[in-house]
Amino acid sequence: MKRILMALFLAFALMLPVSVFAIGGLNESYVLQTGFYNDAIVSQFSFDGINLSRVEQHGYGNLANIDQTDNLFGLNVSDVLQAGQENVALVNQDTIKGTNISCIKQFGLQNLATLYQLAIDGLNISAIEQAGKYNAAYVNQYALLNAANISDVKQYGTANLADVDQDAFKTAMNISSILQAGKYNAAFVDQNAAMVAENISAIEQIGIHNVANVLQNAYAVALNISSIKQAGSNNLANVDQFGAFFGLNLSAIQQFGLANLANVDQDAVGFGLNESFIKQVGELNTANVKQFATAFGWNISTIEQVGYANLANVRQAAIKGLNISGIDQFGVGNVANVNQLATKGGANLSGITQIGIQNLANVNQLAVRGLNVSDVFQMGWFNTALVKQVALAGTNMSYVKQIGWNNLANVDQAAMFGLNVSGVEQAGIGNVALVKQGALFGVNLSYVGQYGVGNYAYISQF
Repeated sequence: MKRILMALFLAFALMLPVSVFAIGGLNESYVLQTGFYNDAIVSQFSFDGINLSRVEQHGYGNLANIDQTDNLFGLNVSDVLQAGQENVALVNQDTIKGTNISCIKQFGLQNLATLYQLAIDGLNISAIEQAGKYNAAYVNQYALLNAANISDVKQYGTANLADVDQDAFKTAMNISSILQAGKYNAAFVDQNAAMVAENISAIEQIGIHNVANVLQNAYAVALNISSIKQAGSNNLANVDQFGAFFGLNLSAIQQFGLANLANVDQDAVGFGLNESFIKQVGELNTANVKQFATAFGWNISTIEQVGYANLANVRQAAIKGLNISGIDQFGVGNVANVNQLATKGGANLSGITQIGIQNLANVNQLAVRGLNVSDVFQMGWFNTALVKQVALAGTNMSYVKQIGWNNLANVDQAAMFGLNVSGVEQAGIGNVALVKQGALFGVNLSYVGQYGVGNYAYISQF
């Protein structure tokens, strides 16, 4: 009878292959497997540290492969729990004077999680939790010298994908957190930080077919922070940030509704700062921001769109300058375009607010050792405001306010060692105001106020 029981035990053990190898410094491993075709291979090596591993698998076709190495003052801890069928988790951790901790939980079927961590005098911590079907999460972290990588991925639903790749060098830090709930969500984060630098990214997606892509680079004394929240369906958000030397990049995108798109591209080299905030509520809203700042430059852009099919596009470049743009659009089909360039001590400021349906505002400003200030406010239907300002060692100021229906305001100003000031106020239907001013060592002041229907005003000053 004992022989029969032993034979059954051996046959059952052959169905569940387990391999554990450990050398010195405290090594501890726990493996529990039930079902069919389970594999668990744990290899632990420690010089002056601790290796702990726990693998628990329920179902059939589960594979967990853990490899932990510690040569000096480090700690390696890995915990894998898999339930369902055909789950795969591979964990590889290396540390010298560092810490590696990984926890992977998978529930459902055909979940895959792959993690690789290396820390030399650093810290790597990762936690992945997946529930549902066909979920996949890859995390790849490196931290050298006085650095840290921390990643947290949570996925609930069906066919979610999260890919996180983090690099940190010298006194640097990478932190990424991704939460996805729903179906077919995808999030990619790639972060690089060098010297005294930080990268922080947080992505939360709830709904169906949302995509978020964040790529951040920070060198020297630099910081990149990005946060994306998407709720609804078919929203897409892309953030690309680069900072060098003292550069700082901040981006926050929130989209609620259906099929909203937001793209932010920011560069700050030297002493620059880039900041962008986009909030879109509704459907089919689009916001594109591209900012470049170097030396003493700043770029700040804020876009908030509530309604349906609103479009906002901002491009800013500042070298030893300042660009600030703020766009608020409430309603349907409003379009706002801002293009600003400030260099060698120049500054551009623009503010646009549009409330109503299919209002258009276009602001184009250039400042070279000059100053441009523009503000546009439109309420109603089919209003159009066009502002073009060029300042070469001069100053341009423009204010346009339109309330009503089908009003047009066109302001064109150029200042060289001079000052141009224009104010346009129109209320009613079909009013037209055209202002053209050029100041060379002089001052131009103009004001147009029109109320009613079909009024026309033309001002030309040089």
